[in-house]
Amino acid sequence: RYERRWWQREKLQDADAEHRRIVLHFYQATRLDPPPHPLLHGQKEGAYVHVVEVDAFLSCPRLKELAEALRLVGGKSLHVLAWDFEMGIRECQKKIEEAYGVSLRLKYIPREIMQPNYTPDLAQFFEPGQVEAVVISNKDGSLDVELKDFMPAMGDLRTEEQAELLKKHRPFDFIDFWGVDFQYRLDKPFEYHWHSYRTRKDRSLALRSSAHWREPTDQIGVKVIDVFGIDTTVVLKI
Repeated sequence: RYERRWWQREKLQDADAEHRRIVLHFYQATRLDPPPHPLLHGQKEGAYVHVVEVDAFLSCPRLKELAEALRLVGGKSLHVLAWDFEMGIRECQKKIEEAYGVSLRLKYIPREIMQPNYTPDLAQFFEPGQVEAVVISNKDGSLDVELKDFMPAMGDLRTEEQAELLKKHRPFDFIDFWGVDFQYRLDKPFEYHWHSYRTRKDRSLALRSSAHWREPTDQIGVKVIDVFGIDTTVVLKI
């Protein structure tokens, strides 16, 4: 975030419009001027495009606001480009798509666009992955977390290419690191009370934590980092 703030201040002269122009350029989307709605900044492949501010993350309320804007102009599909996403954004996305009857695609803005001489043909806008995890209640009354399923972040691969890739590998093969914050809160940094990761010599990965957490908690944060370097997070309610 600090790197982005510096980039916006020094290179973009704090201009949100310039930030949107650059992101749309690297996404190879057409800038809409004037747009049919203030929240719909561009268009690509028949879908509208929204660019989240450089110093913000995509929240569930913002996503709902975008779905309402899309429905107002009669649109059916929207690509949302953001630097970061609220934890559990995938669950929120599914509910909003069902409620509004629209298609939403969420994509990370690659940090490489801040580098000089970087070109649109190199830019990869990865979609957030999806992780399914459950809370385990141990016999001694302590808590742990187990991963049940995972879908890695994918770039602009066609659906058949993704299917072919997933045929050759188990979903968990795409995980490089994962950790658990047993007292997760949105207003504090993510704290790793337990984690598991692969090394060059040991490629195994624990799919169930061994923290035996006993302190009071009402929600648990789970963060997975895949082999593409993309974070996927989910919040588990107790």
